[in-house]
Amino acid sequence: MSVRIELRFRTSISRLAGNSYGLEIYNSQVKDLLDLNDKNIIVIPNQIEDIAISFVQGFTAPIFEVISKETFFDHIEIEASEKVKNKFMKAVFF
Repeated sequence: MSVRIELRFRTSISRLAGNSYGLEIYNSQVKDLLDLNDKNIIVIPNQIEDIAISFVQGFTAPIFEVISKETFFDHIEIEASEKVKNKFMKAVFF
């Protein structure tokens, strides 16, 4: 059974950027729900139109203290618009 984590943002936010903001979102919305012994689905709402590498780096930094980049997608699935999903996936390996 997978863990579904739906991220929440103020409705005025349409782009995600910043290493510290990525880390803040991880710590406040993901950290306590993430189960690396299971598949985790991170849901980024459709209001988010773009995502920066810096956000992804901050968001994933604590995860990469536990798992490798090569196994990231064994544990995590991103559900978002096609553009955001593709940018997130590429940023993991940047």
